[in-house]
Amino acid sequence: MQSNPAGEPAPIQFIALPGDDGRIDEHWLAALPLAAGDPAAQCCRRDPRAADFRRCLALAEACAADCAVLFLRSGLRLPAHWRERLAAPLAESTLLPRLPAGNYAGGINPLAGLDRFTDADDADRWLWLCSEHQATLIEEFPVDCLYLPPGAAGTIGANSPAVVIDSLFVFDPARSLTDGEAARPATAAALGAARLRLQSLAAEPPLAAPPPIGLDGKPVTLHISHDWGGGVSRWIEDVADRDVEGHHLVLSAAGDPAGTTHGQVLRLYASGPGRGCVRELPLTPSISDTVSADPGYRQWLAAIIQRFAIGRVVVSSLIGHSLDALRTGLPTAQILHDFYPAWPLLDRDP
Repeated sequence: MQSNPAGEPAPIQFIALPGDDGRIDEHWLAALPLAAGDPAAQCCRRDPRAADFRRCLALAEACAADCAVLFLRSGLRLPAHWRERLAAPLAESTLLPRLPAGNYAGGINPLAGLDRFTDADDADRWLWLCSEHQATLIEEFPVDCLYLPPGAAGTIGANSPAVVIDSLFVFDPARSLTDGEAARPATAAALGAARLRLQSLAAEPPLAAPPPIGLDGKPVTLHISHDWGGGVSRWIEDVADRDVEGHHLVLSAAGDPAGTTHGQVLRLYASGPGRGCVRELPLTPSISDTVSADPGYRQWLAAIIQRFAIGRVVVSSLIGHSLDALRTGLPTAQILHDFYPAWPLLDRDP
């Protein structure tokens, strides 16, 4: 799915639900993130009776057919860019109810048990980068935060399933950020690859969360490199640090530390060379030096470009890569740190 869906989201109606104390916090209600001029600003309703899905459907059916509906329990905090992610088109299940991941319900928290994460906003940004931005079917679900796309209320019933959206995190300040049961099969299935990538990040040295790359509209550069550091990594870091207008991702080829095979795995880094790995792809067969074309490499590269709205490619090293990196159709620059592969004998002075 493309990270920045085309078109403006449909008008949305908020229906506020009572919190655990049976009340709707007026301060929370006043602070809901409604954009100026948004039709949603004029149609926020409150209903203390919508305690189950059946009642939610009845309320949603009373809304305009072209209006989306968001049920939100009092006290829950929506992240930045929540609407773009919840309202994005889903080929798998267009009209099913949608639940964002979060700590507001035990079975859909991708951070469950990962004590490394301590800030909800940072966690949301990491989740966005680690997720596939996809929906997974779930049979039993809470209504604390439930999004119904336009027209959904008239097509689903009280026993309908829902889908979990893996690319945003709704925060309940009354609960621990890492509350939940990560070992439940339903959780593992719903959160899939995002959960595994967050677990890997939790094992890395602490890193500041990157910006919402591919979501906030700023231009994104993809660097093609190798994984052994040196002057190439320093150059990429310097370029990224000085670019205040855009974001940078690094796609590195890694492999045998002895140096005999470099392209055994591709890693996508969000915090600079070798830091903040949010994607990993084992290459079969491996790319020992450079290949002229590779269908698997080409497909994975295209998926990354679409997922993170990448606008240009900067090639610093083709060792462990396919020359498909030069044929994406995007503006592409090759930085001649050395003359490989035009001069493939790196240990020979020309």
